[in-house]
Amino acid sequence: MLSKLFAVLLALAFASPAFAQELTLKVLAKGSGIPVSRVEIKIPGASGEKLYTDKAGQAKITVPAAGDGEIELYRHSYETLKIPIADLRGKAEFEAYVYPASPSDNEVLIRGAKRPETSRKTISVQEAAKVAPGGDPAQVPKLLPGVQSNSFQPDIIVRGSGPNDSRYLIDEWSVPIIFHSVGGISILPDQLLSDVEFSSGGFGAQYGNATGGVVALRTKNEVPEQPKLEFRVNVPIYSGLYYERPLDEKSFIAASARRSYIEKILPFVLKAAGAEDSLTVTPLFGDEHLYYFQGRDDGHLKVLGMHAYDGLRAVFDSEFSDDEDGRARFSILDRVCLIGAEYRKVLDKDWSVTVSPYVNDVQRKIDITQNRIHIGARSAVVVAELTRRLSKSERLFLGTELGYIRGTADVYAPQPDFSDPFFDFEEAPKIKTRVTRDYRNIAAWISLDQELGPVTLTPGVRAFHTTQMERSGADPRLAARFTIDANNTLKSAVGQYSQLPEPRDTNPDFGNPKLKFIRSNHYILGVETKWGDRWLTEFQTFYKRTFALVRTDPKTKTDNDGDLLAAGFEAFVRRNLTEQLFGWLSYTYSRNKERDSDQETYANSQYDQTHVLNLAGNYKLSAVWDFGGRLVYHTGDTYTKVDDAVYNANLDKYQPRTAPESRNFNGRLPSYHELDLYTSYDFLYDSWKLTARTGVEFIAVKQQAVGIQNNYDFSKEEYFENLPPIPYIELRGVL
Repeated sequence: MLSKLFAVLLALAFASPAFAQELTLKVLAKGSGIPVSRVEIKIPGASGEKLYTDKAGQAKITVPAAGDGEIELYRHSYETLKIPIADLRGKAEFEAYVYPASPSDNEVLIRGAKRPETSRKTISVQEAAKVAPGGDPAQVPKLLPGVQSNSFQPDIIVRGSGPNDSRYLIDEWSVPIIFHSVGGISILPDQLLSDVEFSSGGFGAQYGNATGGVVALRTKNEVPEQPKLEFRVNVPIYSGLYYERPLDEKSFIAASARRSYIEKILPFVLKAAGAEDSLTVTPLFGDEHLYYFQGRDDGHLKVLGMHAYDGLRAVFDSEFSDDEDGRARFSILDRVCLIGAEYRKVLDKDWSVTVSPYVNDVQRKIDITQNRIHIGARSAVVVAELTRRLSKSERLFLGTELGYIRGTADVYAPQPDFSDPFFDFEEAPKIKTRVTRDYRNIAAWISLDQELGPVTLTPGVRAFHTTQMERSGADPRLAARFTIDANNTLKSAVGQYSQLPEPRDTNPDFGNPKLKFIRSNHYILGVETKWGDRWLTEFQTFYKRTFALVRTDPKTKTDNDGDLLAAGFEAFVRRNLTEQLFGWLSYTYSRNKERDSDQETYANSQYDQTHVLNLAGNYKLSAVWDFGGRLVYHTGDTYTKVDDAVYNANLDKYQPRTAPESRNFNGRLPSYHELDLYTSYDFLYDSWKLTARTGVEFIAVKQQAVGIQNNYDFSKEEYFENLPPIPYIELRGVL
């Protein structure tokens, strides 16, 4: 009996102790490795107390000494993860990666309140990056009402006004362009953006020098949780790198660089097709950025440095070439350099101030055969705005904009002779001209948001002066919103908008220094309806008259005799953003007429497209797979027909002529449609992910005609067609 008892005691002495074990559990997101906080942890056999991970994604848990159960990790927007307890025993630390859950259609993204604008649309970068042409958010205005565009060109036409008649902004820093000429991308990468704001007219007094619309790219102010490196390889267009790093809880830095390589690929493609001996065109582009953000309890500080360039080189056979191979060479290179800062501070409960200084350097160099045109502009601008809350229903805005610009032009080319109907640019003698001009722009504005029961009125006025023409002016504006009920709002706006002529048009050597401001009057009336959280519709009618347009004149070189009428109707049906689905339908009907003087009747304008229809959307099939597309229908562009041609024996060629009674833009290209489809899939690894995005653009039964080509004696016309359907693939890696 004693021997049996001794054996039992001996066995217990040498057996492994069955004690509960404490372990540090760290929960990370699959595909990024970012710690996930507030993860609920359920342990079998434990008391009713719930455990949650902290900000670092960590929690101390006690692993049961016995049993074969599982612990469960649960958090909204992630799939529930079950971990066998046996996998945890014997470890002091354990990392668990939770997989994103299937998208939900129940929650709608709520956007922050914006300063009211009658015709403004705000598209988040999540939406814009999915459906915009080229996957670039800055191109999303092409799909919104009030815009006419050409799929082959990045420029946008807003309610009949040309591309140069609109204002382009990065935050409050004005830039001459925001689109690269090829590739379908903007000069600012989408990783730096929060949203895109677009106003097709009736915008407030804070915006000047524009008669068309306003496109504003808003940089982000959310500090990343951890460093991120992202690379993109787009075949056959470009590649890029983006890096961001938090400095502390309220600040971060980011840097990026992108380069095209189509100029390297295209010559080999042309050579393989046997086309390198005729016309060779090689586009190129690139950009670099450095960004700093510091958030504060009473405001923020942003600093952006940017350099972007676009170029086009062409080589073609020409009888006017001076090179031994008999080929003419053409090149154009545009550069934009920007350094801007934005400082915002809340002074007290009623006052806040925003100051946005920036400097710009814009250069354009054009070389064709033996002709040279180099144009540049350097500017230093300070924009400042004070906001005061007068009461619960009133806010006052006071702003100034001070700018200094130095423009230069270096030209070696023939000077046009508008009085000579047989003037030939290729044969005229070349004149060397160098011009430097300095001028200053000063503007100040005041506006007031005032709620009077269901009506909100926003009167404002913008006053300005320029030394470019030594002229001053003032633009009064008024917007009104009438809240019918919780879901329906009437919106209207009326106002005057002024724009400076191009510097070359006021230059004494090339134009007329006595030109006036170009002015436009906007009249807008519309209704917005919210159909629950998911759906929104908006209908607007508009009428716009733009007068004092610059036209060529045989006596003064340029004058202000032109004017434009634009009128139409817009419809916008939007399915608001959820995790699973979003999209919209936009339709614009417009008639745009213009004339060169009040002695003429109105005719089709250069930018007249009667019908423009866009359908865009994206559907997320799972947490890692989505697809979408765009369907576009446009009335064809206008162009000027050649009435006749005269044979010039001295030049041994036909020269086109237009009859005196003929009008510009009296022809129209065929209407066209286009379908673009894409899909993307995320390959998730523990701490990084790879996204493959692929699709086909320019799908059409008949390709869009983008221009007219005449034969040698101008007796026949042939259409230039847009590109055929182009498949592409883009890889995005986020580490």
